[in-house]
Amino acid sequence: MNNRQKSEEKREIGMELKYCEHCGGLWLRECGAGVYCERCQRAIDELPTAKKRPGKVMLPVHPPTAIDGYAFGIVTEGPKCFKAAGGLL
Repeated sequence: MNNRQKSEEKREIGMELKYCEHCGGLWLRECGAGVYCERCQRAIDELPTAKKRPGKVMLPVHPPTAIDGYAFGIVTEGPKCFKAAGGLL
């Protein structure tokens, strides 16, 4: 390779099609760059910073309901054989 080919290789930049996670618009970005388009990135940068870090995420736990302590009884009495509507039995 000559020096010209080497210098052209160094200027190659990988690009990918990406949607902005703020406005949803499609745009080209350099591989691995940010997730917002330039316009939205400026708007995001102007937002105030968070005052505290988010806490540990936990699922809500509700007190047991009245049905939790109820024991269901199985009824064993009743007809032992069912007749089909078409008289197959």
